[in-house]
Amino acid sequence: MSAKRSPSVDFETKPSKNVKLTDPLHPHEILTHLVKNVILQRFGENAVIMERYRALVDDAEGTIAKCTSMVEPWLVSLYEQGKLYGDNAYQQAVTQFEDEAGQYVHLFWGASGRKAYSGQTDNLSRRIPKEHDNQRYRNKNRTLHYLYYEELTEGVYLVPCRKPKDQVPGPIDNIMEQWISLVFRTMQPEDLKANFSKDALELLAPEDLDRGTNIREPLAQGFTFYQFPMRSLKYFRHSSDPVKRKYADIHHNSVKIEKNKRQDYLTGNHQPRFCNENRYSKGTDYAFVLHGIQLRVGRSFVDRFEPTSIRLQCFLAPEGHTHPNGSINASIFQDDPCHRLAIKITGLYKTVDVADRNGFVWVRTHGQGMAEKLNRLVDFLEGYDLKELRPRR
Repeated sequence: MSAKRSPSVDFETKPSKNVKLTDPLHPHEILTHLVKNVILQRFGENAVIMERYRALVDDAEGTIAKCTSMVEPWLVSLYEQGKLYGDNAYQQAVTQFEDEAGQYVHLFWGASGRKAYSGQTDNLSRRIPKEHDNQRYRNKNRTLHYLYYEELTEGVYLVPCRKPKDQVPGPIDNIMEQWISLVFRTMQPEDLKANFSKDALELLAPEDLDRGTNIREPLAQGFTFYQFPMRSLKYFRHSSDPVKRKYADIHHNSVKIEKNKRQDYLTGNHQPRFCNENRYSKGTDYAFVLHGIQLRVGRSFVDRFEPTSIRLQCFLAPEGHTHPNGSINASIFQDDPCHRLAIKITGLYKTVDVADRNGFVWVRTHGQGMAEKLNRLVDFLEGYDLKELRPRR
């Protein structure tokens, strides 16, 4: 459980150079450099990434103005007083979280020293108390942040940005989180170096760049790992930090498992497990679980197949198209990715006196809640990071 840290303990180790933090590390300067320079310099030739950020970069002044209007005044005020990286920041610690969207920062201390993590969520009261501070949840989700959390002795949460809950997540949220990540240096050293100006880096000691527990840049949210690779992982296996080496092993194994599962879904090698469904169909349907989603299919169809021959396959229509055998019957948002998804169950008929024993049935479902779950399944099939905050998931 998080606890407020004692004022007697230094919040931040001083840079090895005896210099005073100046303009290059001012939050406004960091944001300006990010919007006006970093995105174009790093991704200007990448049409896929720039499609998402082009409008924000083209209107750089408007983007900067909107971001600065969303941040809490104390962040800039404390920096300008020279107190953002001191005990005064703890006065902004939040212990009670409302059902609201926002950007947050977790500052904590343990055997590995001071660490920092930043994120964005559409519900602070769920994300922090029920997930980050929930050991059962952390045990199921072995992130780098949570591995360091196992060593936690004390820590605080800050919420430097709140926003209306009905505000649809979009690219500007990624820029906001990238900005906050740079201010509190929550990313990995190579990612920080790619985002800070040369003048800013000259003011930071190596240890100041090695306290982050975020392993993927916020700008990468909404892209697959192929479209926006994580450069930090390749350094983890040979890191002197045992926690990073441990995470590299966990990540390698989990990626392999997820890749095999995705392959089975898409190639028709997945064998579903059926059970009687009595709640809605009064026993006329079987229920089965696909990537955490409970679906139903008529017993009269499945019972005709040899049990050992039954397989499931997922199909995806091209982006912008609807699959003719789509699994969702209706959705308010017609551009939802779930409309591209079709789920087919195949099997060999038990009857042997037919010319073709191959049979199949398309799985159908309905409802807004189910549409959101299937949107998430499409994300998984396409290789997106399921921990990212995306609309209608």
